[in-house]
Amino acid sequence: TVNPFTNTAPPSLTKIIAITPGDSTVIQGEPQSLSCSVKGADGHEVRVEIQPNDTVKSIYSIGHIHGGAVQDFSYKLPKVTTGLRYRFKAGDAQESEWFTITTRPPPAFTGISIVVMPPPYMRIPASTSDAREGRLIIPAGSSVRLNATANMPLKGLKTAPSSNEPVAFTSVNGDLNVWTASLVLLTGTSFTLRGEDTSSVEFEENIAYTLDADKAAGIEVVSPNSRTVLPPGERPQIAFRVADDFGISEVYIEEVKPDAAREDKG
Repeated sequence: TVNPFTNTAPPSLTKIIAITPGDSTVIQGEPQSLSCSVKGADGHEVRVEIQPNDTVKSIYSIGHIHGGAVQDFSYKLPKVTTGLRYRFKAGDAQESEWFTITTRPPPAFTGISIVVMPPPYMRIPASTSDAREGRLIIPAGSSVRLNATANMPLKGLKTAPSSNEPVAFTSVNGDLNVWTASLVLLTGTSFTLRGEDTSSVEFEENIAYTLDADKAAGIEVVSPNSRTVLPPGERPQIAFRVADDFGISEVYIEEVKPDAAREDKG
């Protein structure tokens, strides 16, 4: 006879030795394997009972025992979208206790802003924009500050601009959800933000940009407008126009040999 008031399991031919992962938390949408180790009578069936939070429970057969050695059985949940509880049953063994699987959202950025500070000589004021909206056009040589906010605390965050070394972010005022980094953009077409949450889960997001190079100043000779021969002792009179998208800081004239190429120095 069995005492109904005792916690001792009744004698059985089959025993559940171990269960993994036990109580656990999984990223929403990720797979999860439920496993047990069983020793018992040949032919006894092993089943797992799963009860999601949002629907009725189901029982799945995951195999039969063969021989007297300890055997492992597993059932894979292809995608965990809601919390659940589960337990194993094996032959005549008492059911295992219930274990709980909870879900959490995957790590992600909830906001990425970019502050662009063009080179001082361009005399363009700094601007702040949402790095995800529209096309980012950044003057070449600009100093850039990236501000990223995550939906959970992060262990670390870095950015890897194309053709540049990775730049590490620092948390803002010790807030592990908010991070910032500064860099100068001279080359490249995008940077990738790579984060790692406190559970060592990694994630990333790519931000594309276009560098707007400082175009060379345009020079137009107004006079003389053709090859000119001057009498001995007469000073040349040269008139020209210079235009630039950001302004001119210096203008000078070089004297070169008559057969000099355009790139030759005077």
